[in-house]
Amino acid sequence: MVYHMKRHHKEIEIGTEDSSSEQPGSSKATDEKEKQLTLGEVTEKTAPFTSTSINHKRLLDATTAFVTHSLQPLSIVDEPSFRHLLMVAEPRFKLPHRTHFTDKIIPAKYDAVRATVKKQLGEMRHCVITTDLWTSLQQRAYASLTVHFVDGGFTFQSKCLQTMEITQVHTAESLREVLTNLLRDWKISSKVCGAVTDNASNMVNTFRLLGIQHFPCIAHTLQLAIEKGLDVPRVQRILGRCKKLVSHFKKSTKETYKLREKQSMLKLPKHALTQDCVTRWGSTLSMLERLMEQQAAIAAVLMEGRVRHLMTEGDDWVLIESLVSILKPFQSATEMMGGSKYPTLSTAKPVKHKLITRTLKEDENYSSAVAEVKRKIKHDLQQRYQDDSVKKLLDVSVFIDPRYKKLPFLDADDRKLIVDEVEDELLALEGDMLDDVEVDSETVVDITERTSEETSEPPAKKKKEGPIQKLIGELFQQTSQSPHPLSPHSSKVARELELYKAEKPPDLDSIPLVWWNARKLLYPLMCKLVEKCFAFVATSVPSECLFSACGNVIVDKRNCLKPENADKLIFLHENS
Repeated sequence: MVYHMKRHHKEIEIGTEDSSSEQPGSSKATDEKEKQLTLGEVTEKTAPFTSTSINHKRLLDATTAFVTHSLQPLSIVDEPSFRHLLMVAEPRFKLPHRTHFTDKIIPAKYDAVRATVKKQLGEMRHCVITTDLWTSLQQRAYASLTVHFVDGGFTFQSKCLQTMEITQVHTAESLREVLTNLLRDWKISSKVCGAVTDNASNMVNTFRLLGIQHFPCIAHTLQLAIEKGLDVPRVQRILGRCKKLVSHFKKSTKETYKLREKQSMLKLPKHALTQDCVTRWGSTLSMLERLMEQQAAIAAVLMEGRVRHLMTEGDDWVLIESLVSILKPFQSATEMMGGSKYPTLSTAKPVKHKLITRTLKEDENYSSAVAEVKRKIKHDLQQRYQDDSVKKLLDVSVFIDPRYKKLPFLDADDRKLIVDEVEDELLALEGDMLDDVEVDSETVVDITERTSEETSEPPAKKKKEGPIQKLIGELFQQTSQSPHPLSPHSSKVARELELYKAEKPPDLDSIPLVWWNARKLLYPLMCKLVEKCFAFVATSVPSECLFSACGNVIVDKRNCLKPENADKLIFLHENS
């Protein structure tokens, strides 16, 4: 048998030790006898997995997840090196070819995940959508659609619904028709309470025709304001010189090597210079920060060469440093409000207040060019979000966020106006809550004390400042007046507001939905308002981020990929 196995089954290792050297009754001889496989067991261990076996399904699901999660081309399953890798790892697994993935596996996976997402959408009460347009390398126009909502467990959810090809001209009428069909297909037309997009006129008019409240993307709004601020002649000249300086090193390998040598000599970080992009002010900030970091190395290289005309003067560096100090808070605000995993709209009002009153505050120490930059940005920001419905949405959102409810950065009249707006919203919801069980005063005290202990940090533990605390913490250092004691004869709305205002605000970097989830019994009316307002995101970044995935899916290697297959791959990448 050993001879037969060695000759015809070389892939199976067969022991060659002489069993006669062991005593019949020894433990080693007994263990080897127990480990010896039968012919049936050997055949079973070498036979290929059947398509219905658990191991085959498990490996097939892992391969599918690898393709969708890492945005690999489906053709990778036909790559000889990839198939060889799987054969070495598990010879019994026979990997299907690309057509099987395209025709069966990916569609089946898509249908399963789609059914799960549809079930979640069916259980929500309110949602907010974001959408954007993009053109691929194939010169195909795509529209993205994402939905955001707060589920029954007070968890913020974001789902990618569609990335579809648009074959019509991008007018408001054509976009309205596309979005109407999409919302009807997902059965959420009656649940959409708002939409967040950029400030393009076709987008604004689209949602006006749909009768859906439109909220302008804060990131795009800041982009427009900063573009106007940087459109100052002296600033434009300096930015132009900085771009030429960066291009000089980008185009010359010799100069790049010299720069690295100077970085080593001066013990500076070996970072490459960053080029500016006209449509992204963040790249302008990155370029200026990198130039300031590498200022000494750059000057050393230019002094040795014949390009001294590219050197930036001392006054220019002072202006560059001032521009960085102005733009840095805007970058922090954009990054913080661009998230899609947590509510962001409630932070918009205090952030805008901080940028206008602190960051853009006029200072005599700054040059006239910097002062003009600040004036232009400030004037543009002050003109934004003046629509009554948008202002009310911002007011209600900031007040129902327990971190900001004291509103110390506003005067007494503005605070009273916001509370009145919230009260109007709660009165409109009160009719649906008539059958709710009343909570007595003793229960109120018990729940308040218990939830305060659960959601607060231990006093002995000093928590590190988070991004929100760093950005707007100074606005909330003021103390506000204590609210009046609860009245036993107050209405349901008034009692909820009085109790809410009486509670101690949580830490600025805490999660507001966790706070509300612990108090659902205390605030049944306000929790309904929270589900609606906290569904809003401050930016349309979630939809724009889909196009980063699109750019990795629709590449030159896959220039024949059908739009419907691209949609399935992006959907699975975002939702599974």
